[in-house]
Amino acid sequence: MKISSLFLFASILIMGLVLTVKFIFTDRDVKEHPEVYDAFFFENKAAAYPLADVPKEAFANAYSFYTANFLHASYKQSAAWTSLGPDNVGGRTNSIAIHPTDTGTIWLGSASGGLWKSTTGGFGANAWQYVPTGFPVLGVASIAINPINKNELLIGTGETYNYDAYSGGLVVRTTRGSHGIGMLKSTDGGNTWSHVINWLANQQSTVWEIIYDTQNPINVFAATTEGVYKSTDGGTTWSKVFNTTMVMDLAVDPINAQVVYACVGNLDSPDHGIYKTTDGGTTWNKLTTGLPTSITGRICIDIYPGNSNLLVAHICDDFLSKGQYVSVNAGFSWQLEATIDIGSYQGWYSKCLKFDPADSSHVFCGGVYLHESNDMANTFLQTTYYDPTQIETLPWPDLHDLIFNPLDNNKLYLLTDAGLYRSNDGGASWAWCANGYNVSQFYSGAVSQQDSSMMLGGLQDRNTYQYTGTKNWDPKTGGDGCYTAIHPTDDNIQYASSQYLNVYQSTDRGQFFNSVFSGSSAAFVAPYVLAPSNPTQLYFGDQNFNTSYDGGFTYTTLNNVDNGNKVLAIAVSATNADKVYFTTAPTTGNPGKVFLSLNAGSSITNITGLLPDRFPRDIAINPNNDNELYIAYNGYGTGHIFKSTNSGASWMDVSTSLPNTPFHTLFINPTNSQQILAGCDLGIFYSDNGGLTWSTLNTGLHDATQIYDLQYSASNNSVVAFTHGSGVYTLPLGGLPISVDEKAINNSLTIHSVFNNQIHIVSYLSKSENVTVSVYDISGKKIVDNNMNIHAGSSKFTFNLPTINSGIYLILVEAESVSQRSMKKVFIN
Repeated sequence: MKISSLFLFASILIMGLVLTVKFIFTDRDVKEHPEVYDAFFFENKAAAYPLADVPKEAFANAYSFYTANFLHASYKQSAAWTSLGPDNVGGRTNSIAIHPTDTGTIWLGSASGGLWKSTTGGFGANAWQYVPTGFPVLGVASIAINPINKNELLIGTGETYNYDAYSGGLVVRTTRGSHGIGMLKSTDGGNTWSHVINWLANQQSTVWEIIYDTQNPINVFAATTEGVYKSTDGGTTWSKVFNTTMVMDLAVDPINAQVVYACVGNLDSPDHGIYKTTDGGTTWNKLTTGLPTSITGRICIDIYPGNSNLLVAHICDDFLSKGQYVSVNAGFSWQLEATIDIGSYQGWYSKCLKFDPADSSHVFCGGVYLHESNDMANTFLQTTYYDPTQIETLPWPDLHDLIFNPLDNNKLYLLTDAGLYRSNDGGASWAWCANGYNVSQFYSGAVSQQDSSMMLGGLQDRNTYQYTGTKNWDPKTGGDGCYTAIHPTDDNIQYASSQYLNVYQSTDRGQFFNSVFSGSSAAFVAPYVLAPSNPTQLYFGDQNFNTSYDGGFTYTTLNNVDNGNKVLAIAVSATNADKVYFTTAPTTGNPGKVFLSLNAGSSITNITGLLPDRFPRDIAINPNNDNELYIAYNGYGTGHIFKSTNSGASWMDVSTSLPNTPFHTLFINPTNSQQILAGCDLGIFYSDNGGLTWSTLNTGLHDATQIYDLQYSASNNSVVAFTHGSGVYTLPLGGLPISVDEKAINNSLTIHSVFNNQIHIVSYLSKSENVTVSVYDISGKKIVDNNMNIHAGSSKFTFNLPTINSGIYLILVEAESVSQRSMKKVFIN
């Protein structure tokens, strides 16, 4: 939910009198400023530019490269990342499933933090545990439990609202959330998982709904961005039975699963409408009688369990509801019952629609807020609203699903941007049930240099929060939390911001915040920084470059620094407050650039040189040598980390060995500037030699954690990682890995992985020599025998297999100087 800031008490200059008071938040006219739409545009253009959209196979290629080259770490990590929470914030949640007989067991699917499970019904401290799947799962859009075999689960991944298109940039965010990889299945209650629909190579896909045939659960249906899919073997194999795009919702007749309804379409989609099959998916017909002919947004549908002829649908345009429709004859005709705008400004995004299983006249429908009808959708009354003082008992806005407890119709479960809410009295009252559900989506963070228990962090859609030493963080300022900053020598002085560079300052350690700066045509997440050597000197970036010498209250402006391109990142020398580097976000025909100023922004020099035309996301300056700096780039197809040792006069790509995936942040260890950390969509990479070589640094993090910011904590010599979907983590810098002692492992060969008909091998050889790679089939017959000359020292090399039949094989790798041969039995497909 996007909110505007309002001062109940404010810092206002009135005839010389300054009144300083506490910052609180209230709702604002979001219909005029639908920032949830803008916020959801944030990542895609940065990842796609200069293409119209991210290549469908981009994530698959990056992940394949990662698994082939980095799952075997060439460094020893002596300490793991430790979570700092926040455990009391939750985050956007898109799916839920409740165990049909043990209703204390609940599964939640987050927007970008993976799959979670509670065995306490969501109640209690640390009620939720992350469920690793062994796959790079971020967004989980659907969860289903086999009604007969309770150990069998299916989850669908992704979050796509606008198929095969983008609508904005880092300056605006796309209508696609986290990427999808298809569908996973578990047959042992979630302990292990298999990939049953593999859409790694189509990251734009989403599995929005999965429904078992309750009478015969070997039959399963799925609503996906690629159409309706059906399985006749319990979800192990799937076939498309309705070839259309953007199927957002599905309803299966609980008595006769041959009857299925599919809700098709969202932003910019063809074929909008409600479709029905009566033969299990072989043929489909569009339902039209009584339904609107022009639809541009999302459609939701529900069947009353006690009467399969009775249906309700909520139909939206891009933003507003078109109405709530009811059919009493299994969809043959429909009647417009209510025209209340439940979708509000989020007809493309928020949704929940459900009959009370015990009362067909009782219907719940949601968009930004929850609405309730007691006359079969003829009239609706809004039952929730926004009040940040009642987060524990009043559901946070932006609703994503609602279900009933399968054993007790008085118990309801509501999914929001804050996680799970539960009602035990039919929706009359609510309790927040997401303690320990740590899926917060941070954009950035700041750490006190005097006190490691004092931090600020800006969260997508969830305000700016403050850490004070426990995993329960405190909300401070409203809106989308964006950049934050803490004075390096006086942590009473803190800064927070919301979307489009609205900056606030506190002088009492975050108790009260006052407005100090408002951007002019700024990026959605726009930067401001304090000069480390003179923290009253601040830099703000919108389409201009702004310098303040009094903590942000007054400033000078260098107008239109890059022909309208917006400032994206700023970094200031640790020793010279006037030496500042900054980047701009590209637009079509006007590439993004990198600039240097030696006089606090009075004049600037373009130092872009041959850097790529991508989004330059972050800058890190060597704190011990401000002529040396690194830049991290989003996007695909070019290098992602570039280094200069001469203040940008020349650049070198130090990321040639890294996966081709967007990078968001960089960190240089102040006590050892050769140690570099780089955060990306696959976690953290680490170099201890200034970027010459890299390894992973992901011990303690979840699968494919998106790292958006890395900050130094001087008081305890550690680094803090702010993630987009998994909260905040810390790692002692003393725990940074040390290079492997090659003498201890000289003359060794290791089969690292077998992937896509390639054998990836790691070697540590004392001399250059021939290495033999042999492959034997299950009968012991040698079918591959080849030699490769491998140089001395450490290396990773790849052996390409010829085309062979699927099956189990034994791989043998040996060399003359290696006393123990490396063998591995694998299944090759």
